[in-house]
Formats: sequence, C-alpha cells, structure tokens
Amino acid sequence: KLAEVAVTGFYYGHSRTKRGFKILVPSSGKVIVILTVAALRGLHLSGADVKTAYLYGFIEEGIKVYMRQPRGYEKYQDGEPMTCQLVRSIYGLRQSGARWEARLVKFLVSKMGFERSQCDPCLYKIKKGNDYLWLCVYVDDLTFASTTKEFRNHIFKIIQEEFNITDTGNLTWILNTNISQDLEKGNVTVSQQVYIEDTVRVFFPSGVPKVTGRTVPCDPSISDLAPLATGEMIDPRYRSGVGKLVWLVAISRPDVAYAHSMLARHNQGGGERHMQHLMKAFAYLGRTSHYKLTYGRDNFPTMCKFIESHCDFRTSVLDPETLICFTDSSHGGERPMAGELLMIGACLIAWKAYRAALTPLSSTEGEYLAATKAAVEILATQANGKFLGVDLKPPTIMFNDNKSAVMLADSNTSSKRMKHIATRIAFLREQISEGTIMLYHSRTEGQLADIFTKALEGKKFRLFRAAVMNLPLNTVEG
Repeated sequence: KLAEVAVTGFYYGHSRTKRGFKILVPSSGKVIVILTVAALRGLHLSGADVKTAYLYGFIEEGIKVYMRQPRGYEKYQDGEPMTCQLVRSIYGLRQSGARWEARLVKFLVSKMGFERSQCDPCLYKIKKGNDYLWLCVYVDDLTFASTTKEFRNHIFKIIQEEFNITDTGNLTWILNTNISQDLEKGNVTVSQQVYIEDTVRVFFPSGVPKVTGRTVPCDPSISDLAPLATGEMIDPRYRSGVGKLVWLVAISRPDVAYAHSMLARHNQGGGERHMQHLMKAFAYLGRTSHYKLTYGRDNFPTMCKFIESHCDFRTSVLDPETLICFTDSSHGGERPMAGELLMIGACLIAWKAYRAALTPLSSTEGEYLAATKAAVEILATQANGKFLGVDLKPPTIMFNDNKSAVMLADSNTSSKRMKHIATRIAFLREQISEGTIMLYHSRTEGQLADIFTKALEGKKFRLFRAAVMNLPLNTVEG
C-alpha cells in the first residue's frame, strides 16, 4: 500500500552527516583567497549555519523515492503498513546534497540577485551601490565577507526569511579551523592548534618527547623509504596517521607538505620504518602546534626585500595585491618531487608538493613541466580574482631557479631534446607572450618552493618557513 506523504521536518534511520553525491565543496584555496583579500581590504568576516539544510531540497520531478514510516508516526491500511513517498529530500539519500544545492542556487541567483562564479560554483557575490558581499558555501555553512556589517545583516535577513538559519557572528571557525580577524591591525590568522594537539595526543599519550634545539618535520632519509619487504608487518596506525596530515597540509601547515607527500607514497602499507618518519612529523607538529598562517599587508615589505636579495627583479612594480608564484622541481630518480606556491603579495593562498607525472630527461625539462603546471593554477586564480573584483595586477610574476627553463620559455627556438613536450612549451610561451605570466630566474637560495621538493637543513628550512607562513624568524618552538 502506498500513500503520498510530504515529508518536511524529520529524518529517519541515518545520522545527520554532510555526505552524499554531488555536494559542491570549495577547495581550501578559494576560502583562503577570501580570507586573504578580506585582510588586505579590511572586509568584515562572519558566518552562518543553515539548520536541517538537506530537508529544503525537493525531489526531482519524475523520480519517486519511498521510505518506511518513521517510528511513532506509523499508519496502516487494511492492516498493512503504508509507505511514505518523499516530496523533499532527507538525510541519507544519495541525491540530497545535490537537491539542497539546487534549491540554494535558485534562491540566491534568481530571487536575491547573487552572481555565481563559473570557476568555483561555491562562490557568490552581490553588490549594491558601494557595498558588496562575497558568500562562500560549504554544504550548510555560509561564510560572508562584506564591506560593512549593515549590508551583511541586510543580506542575512533576506536569507533567513527563506531558510532556518543561525547567525554565528564573527567568523571564528570554518572547516575545523580557527579564524581570527583583527580589523585594526588589518590581518587574519588561520590556526589548527586544537586539531593538531588532539591528533598528536593519539601518537604521544605521555606528551611529545623533548629534544635539544629546533627540529624539522623530516630528514633526507625519508626519500630513501622503500615499500614493505616480504615478511614485514603492516602498522595499522600508519594509513590513518598519513590521512590526518592531509587536512593540516591543505589548510594551514604547508611546512609539512613535503613530508606528507613522501609518506603518502606508502599508504598501501607502512611498517616500523615508515612509522618512525611519521612519528617525527607528528612530533614536529606537536612542538609547533601554535604556529599560524597570517594574512595582511605588514609582511609585504619583508617579502620584497627577500625577493630582491635573491633575484635581479625590481619589486618596486609590485603591490600587496600582485600575484606571485614560486615553482621548483627536483631531478634524479623516477618521477621526482615538484612543488609550487602562490601568493597575493606576501600572503600564501595556494601550495602544492607533488610527485611529477612523468620522469623528466633533464633538470630543464623537470623545471619547465613544473612551471607549466603552476601556470594552470595561476589562470584559475586570476579568474577567481576577476570574479571577486580583485585586480591581481597581471602579469603574475613567476620565479624559477633554472636559467635554461627561463630561457626556453622566453625563446621561439625549438630543441630536438624537447619535442616530446612541445605542447607544454607552446602553452607557457603563449601565456608569457600574452602578458598573463612573467617568468624570472631566482637563485636557489631564494627559491621558496624548495620547501616542497626536498628535506632542507634546519637553518634554510626555518628561513623559508618564516617567509611562507609569515612567521618571525625568532619564533620559539614548543
């Protein structure tokens, strides 16, 4: 027996989770871009939470979904239990995330007049007069960046009329991360100290062992790790531990990106040898859990001095909203490490430590491939900046420490030894000729992307870490 019942206010048989198919989730980089520009321009950051978000989505026309009756609301016909046909989505359906997203988009775009980003569909903007507001959506969490609190409250009230939404006030938590904004100083800090301390406590119940001097997250021997040999035991904690590093690397701790990338190569099975390196990374995190990423204008002059001390580039043409990129690649061995980082002024907005997709035949080829890959990220970042109305002052300045790669990108000549990557050569040259990117040579001592491609010795690591994370050089480790 079937009875069509509109289900509008309950969920049954499933825990309330943010899972489901086709949930559009913003990458951490896009959230960080908003935090960065909010710091540079003094925008007010705030948040809100939509209650029972999935219940607002409507089941698509022509699709019938049925469920058992919820406990306490059973109805019978001729002695047989009836079944509910869903009119709205509920928690537990695979399409619930997509249906909620469709309902929200229709309301924001069609009724409120928001404009949606084509590059990142989780970003929205609206402008009225001199006031504007940016909205970033993460399932049922909303993050606002607005010119004034009054304009933000006006937008919030309109959304509140449509959905049951809670105002969480000034932005303090997002993606399990603590956010702190100081409008007077013009900076925003990002910290995952609570998450780090909770995670480290699992591996060191009695506390992180004390060491003399300052530490690094890994040593050069990590690159020599080999897969488990026959007979070696798998440590069940290894894969979980590597997984816990992912969130830290993606949000606030680029200084452990290289260690994570090397450890993740052995996710299929890590033993005692692998655990030793993993424990060293967590011990380092435990001693530096108070470290924060800082966004603001104060460190821009310091970054300019750093660039000029290691490069012939004159930083007088830069300003705090210029997009800057460092890219690097190792050489030797099969599919070596490569890395890249993007900054708006001196504010780190995107970074990556990865294993090259193919084995380069020369150091020039490896560096050129890394620069080409970084160029793709630059184009996406420029598009997001354009959508948000942020003038990233093209061209983007890209620094590479391989003179041959720089000359190859700036030349129209061809090389028989490079014909197998002709498409990549043409792509990067096009971006340079169109003025989208300018590629400059930087000496190895000033190549910040080195922190993503190799295990650096202590002094150089601390120097690069301070430049990347906007930390003072005399930062004290725990």
